[in-house]
Amino acid sequence: RTGAFEDTSVLGSRTTGQPETMDLTFYYPKMTDTDVVITSDEVSVKLYSNDSLTDVLTDYFRHPPETDVMPIMSENAVVNSVMQEPVSGVVTIDFSKEFISGMNEGAAAEGAILQSIANTAGSLYGASQVIITIDNQLYESGHIAFKQGETISVDYYNVT
Repeated sequence: RTGAFEDTSVLGSRTTGQPETMDLTFYYPKMTDTDVVITSDEVSVKLYSNDSLTDVLTDYFRHPPETDVMPIMSENAVVNSVMQEPVSGVVTIDFSKEFISGMNEGAAAEGAILQSIANTAGSLYGASQVIITIDNQLYESGHIAFKQGETISVDYYNVT
């Protein structure tokens, strides 16, 4: 067949009931005396075959591994889905409406939270652009509103 490719792989070994360990980098806002900065934490996560990545993201966004950083979201919020568009490579991460209702931050902190999400999703998928939605609708809070298709650029420049 012209233009058709077949991709095959061979499973070297199979061990049932054993998790796969993934090293993930999470980004979190951190308050300083004068500003909000973004810091990173690397965590090793054990995932079994049917474990959900959205559950892992929800857990680490609610409960940072370090105590001196801000959680990304409240206990009531959840990550509904995360997916990467195959052609553009843009990652879309969708949160429940409680993400916004549980956020009691000023504009600077909210911006740092959104940048932390973009950096985390970008790192996870190797993407440079991320869209954040709320219950599959455009992100809109009291401080920030995104237009259809508007992305956040992944930016590791000032990460501490």
